[in-house]
Amino acid sequence: MSFPSGLLTPDALGQMLGFPVQQVSEVQTFTGHADRIARLFVEGELSAGRAATLIAKVYGPAWYADGLSELRFYRELLPRTPGLPVPGLLGYWDDGPAQECVLLLGDLSPAYQPLSFPPPSAVLERMADVLAAFHAAWWDVPELQAPAFQRPDLDVTRMPQALDAAGLAVHAQAARQATASFLEQQELTWRERALLERLAAHWPAVFRQRVALGHLTLIHGDLHLMGNVFHSADGAEVRIIDWATIKRGLGAHDLMFMLISADTPDRLKRDTALIQRYHAGLREAGVSNYSLEQCLYDYRLSLLTNLFQATLQGSLRWFRKTALLVELWDSADLLPADLLTR
Repeated sequence: MSFPSGLLTPDALGQMLGFPVQQVSEVQTFTGHADRIARLFVEGELSAGRAATLIAKVYGPAWYADGLSELRFYRELLPRTPGLPVPGLLGYWDDGPAQECVLLLGDLSPAYQPLSFPPPSAVLERMADVLAAFHAAWWDVPELQAPAFQRPDLDVTRMPQALDAAGLAVHAQAARQATASFLEQQELTWRERALLERLAAHWPAVFRQRVALGHLTLIHGDLHLMGNVFHSADGAEVRIIDWATIKRGLGAHDLMFMLISADTPDRLKRDTALIQRYHAGLREAGVSNYSLEQCLYDYRLSLLTNLFQATLQGSLRWFRKTALLVELWDSADLLPADLLTR
């Protein structure tokens, strides 16, 4: 069908939803990985003839790859991951030649709400359980070798993507360029500069060796708590949004990225307990050949990898936040010797 870019008309929505829409109005807009994200008030047959709201994500040429990735998640990958708590896909539209697509998703409000900080312990524990079940469902499955999972990402979330040697070389080059720019533009302490220089020198070989070991899975790739995780009032139920950055990687990366913004005075104790809970969940789901020591290693390697995301974003704040956590884990003596020189 013909769908003018950025225009959500009743006729177009009706064709995507599969029933007549009499009226549509924009209630709220959001920022994210799309040209336009809006909560729409739709009057039609969406809810037994009553008016209802939904979330529309409009991807134009600049964001088209992300839109296709999220659409692929909903159409191909989600059916293979039963029970994953995400909003439902109500309808979609894809125009390859024009490089535009639209996703219509269920509105999580008012049953679910964004996290406030500090996040409740019940929500973090529930998320650890959800991630364990999600990752276990995709643990080392042959489909992760498909070409779609072997193309290097171009987003700032690219660095945890597990690729072959050629693909990892592409990411390593991007990391070197970002590191050089970051070192030139940011006023770093000598310790921060030394850490980043060691990372740039040793990370490619360390990460390549880790990928070759296996124990890989499908990851969300951008599982931050500042808008991508919603929860019920009692914290017993969660919902995860924004699945455009899915990739093959280390499961511990999703857990690390989720926790990095969740400050707490007893962070090491809290995070260690959640890692152990996550690992126990993997074992309960049938992942039997993945040790807790390897899970801890992967968590810290993911912290180091996240330093590159901060440099790709040009964010001194998130670089320093991650670097402090790297030092905290170094001081805990819970892990093997320095991963940067292994």
